[in-house]
Amino acid sequence: MKKTPALFSLIFAGVAVFAASSCASTKNSLDAGNSKELKIVLEGNETTGYSWENTLTNEEIVSIKEKVTYLGKDGITGAPSKFEYSVKALKDGTTDLTFVYKRPFEADKALDTIVYKIEVKNGEILAQGTIEGKWRINSFYKNDEAQAICDVVLNLKKEKDDFFVSGEAGVNIFNGNIKLSENIGNGEGGFAMTRMMGPADAMSFEHEYIQLFNGEFYVIPAVKNGTEILTIANLKNGLSAEYRLVKEPLVERQ
Repeated sequence: MKKTPALFSLIFAGVAVFAASSCASTKNSLDAGNSKELKIVLEGNETTGYSWENTLTNEEIVSIKEKVTYLGKDGITGAPSKFEYSVKALKDGTTDLTFVYKRPFEADKALDTIVYKIEVKNGEILAQGTIEGKWRINSFYKNDEAQAICDVVLNLKKEKDDFFVSGEAGVNIFNGNIKLSENIGNGEGGFAMTRMMGPADAMSFEHEYIQLFNGEFYVIPAVKNGTEILTIANLKNGLSAEYRLVKEPLVERQ
């Protein structure tokens, strides 16, 4: 068991119309790495008295290395820090990696518990879990900074060798296909998207959000506080989003 410092955690078509939006701020972050390495990023603040603990059900499968970066400037106290966990393969096999956020003296009062089901296969790290389903956005990060978000609904439906993607990005509706090989995804020729106009903040968010699927990106499932979550991260564009699974039927292809 290892204790760490505190948590806190394109192709357009259609008719232009005006639409309303619902936007809010977000603070939590999760990121992804590549097929040789899984990188988990959390925000924390040591002044809260809370700490992260991480455990493995099989310590022979992967190693974990931590890097902490203070985000405050000019010696300001109370600022958050970024906690990066580099998970690397040691040998083939499976293990659960669990992160728990709690005060050391309150063993039974964890505020957050995140579980990754990890498989190492031929030296590559695979994150196993639910990908197909209906997802709603929890947080959105650009270059490690939390962004204000609009409501996003993302549908992922398995179709033969790829996934059909559809959803709403605050103002517009989009759909398309992605190829997914293990945890690595690629867009299939961009997404079709309606061309509705909305408030400036919603349109700005939407423009950034759709770049999440532009080029290569990583799709990492996990379970957070008993709820299935999905992280999609585009490292080239500096973007990552976390979603929670919604227990509703998928939107069928029209």
